[in-house]
Order: sequence, then structure tokens, then C-alpha cells
Amino acid sequence: MINDYVLQNSTWTCRISSEFGINITSLRHHHFPILREPQNQEALQSNPVLYGIPLLLPPNRTAGGTFVFDGKTYFLPINEPLYNNHLHGLLYNAPFHVLEHSNCCLTSQFVNHGEVFPFPFQIDAKDSLHAHGYHRTLKITNTGDTAMPLTLGFHTTFTEPKFFSVPIGKRWVVNEAYIPTGEMAELTPGQRDYQKYCVPKSGNISGFFEAKGKTAQIGKYAFTVDGFDQWILYNGGGNQGYLCVEPQAGPVNALVSGGYRRLESSESAFFGLSITTAF
Repeated sequence: MINDYVLQNSTWTCRISSEFGINITSLRHHHFPILREPQNQEALQSNPVLYGIPLLLPPNRTAGGTFVFDGKTYFLPINEPLYNNHLHGLLYNAPFHVLEHSNCCLTSQFVNHGEVFPFPFQIDAKDSLHAHGYHRTLKITNTGDTAMPLTLGFHTTFTEPKFFSVPIGKRWVVNEAYIPTGEMAELTPGQRDYQKYCVPKSGNISGFFEAKGKTAQIGKYAFTVDGFDQWILYNGGGNQGYLCVEPQAGPVNALVSGGYRRLESSESAFFGLSITTAF
């Protein structure tokens, strides 16, 4: 059984699955579903990264599931065997401990001893509802005696909006296994539409991009993030009824390429995101 905690005010309702990576499985404004919602627990468990706002650490892909940090080699499970990649980390279904819950706020915590990522760390999360919408803050603290590499993202899956715009910069060129080659290129004409006004039903949307701003427009809602330097876009080929606009700290394959943040012992990193009506 997945425990859901509800936050609610006069116009907004939010459901958070604390035992499933504190995924925001439902966010509604005047009953309108902003995020793609699972019909039941089985749907969420069978496809955990395409509903709500899953937490990914490490995010997206790690080539070969192997990386070297400070001279030591680490291994992550290969769960995308077709391309020999580790995909989406192991935190999307991690059990968070709820510390406090009220109508408008939820604080929770997850402590890793090395079971979901081979470095000890602690995550402190706060989710809240306000008059204009939803907000999350995340604090990640290295609880180990040595440094750790940090790269993370949110696989934010929106109900397909009528239009969107995302402040992206150059795109990452990828190989056949969807791993960046290290080369960056200018946007294609179609991708430049992502920056201003794009209709998701126009076709396939996919790509890895550097961030040139922190606020995306998803229909009439503002999606604002803090602490992230990449945007990942994906709509499952189109006509799937959803659009993923994913903020990411560090590029895809950062553990291998070195694009991660180095977090020293006892050091903390802070991240935030909000979905609001104020634009």
C-alpha cells in the first residue's frame, strides 16, 4: 500500500506518495489535473517515471552503469539493457519518512546509507500549497566522510497542455544509445519553437538541452525551478496525452562525463520547483 498525503486549500489540491519517492502524483487547480495522474497504484508501480513528479538520482542515463569518482569505480544496475545503460536512478520509489503534515504543508526525509546510490546522504523535502500554487524545496546533505558526486532531476510529467514554452539553449548531440557525445549544436527550427510557443500535438518532442532560464510556461501555468542547469523534453512520440518538462542538475551521463556537482562531506545542495498561476 502506498500512503498518500493530501494538501489542500480553496483552489488547489495536491497528493503526495511519501513511500514512493515523495512523488506528487496529483496536482489540481479548480479540479483541473495539471500533472498526469496514475489511475491506481499498479499503474504507478508499473511505469513510475511517467506520472506526477518522480525524483531521479542519478537522472536519465549513465552509460554502461559504470563511473569513476576520486579514483574508485562504482557500478549501477543496467536497467536499459537494449543500450547498456543505467536509467533514471533508484530513488523514484524510495520510502520517505514524514516528519510533519498539515493542510498546506508536508515535510519529509530520506536517509541513504548506500543502498540506492553508493554514497551516504540525506534528503530533506518540504512541499507546500499557497494561494498561487504548489512549491517544493529539497536539501541534499552529504552525510559521509568523503566527497560525493551529485546529479539529479525531476521527471515532471504534465497532462498535455494546449501550448508550452521552455527557456532552452543549445542541444546536446547524442549517440545511438541516447548518450551525449560532448558536442553541442544549435537548435533545429522545430526546437526553436519550444522556446516561444509550441503545440505538443504537432508531433514528437524529445531532446536534451542546456537551460537558459528557470521558468517554463505549461499552458496557463508557470513551472519555475531553482538549482538546475538543464532541461529535458519528452512526449513519448506524441499523441500520448502527456508532456515531460524535466529540470536536471548536470547533463545526461554526468557521472561519466564529469558534469556533476562535487559535494564535500557535510555540504548541502538546495533545489526548488513550483507550479503556479502567477506568470
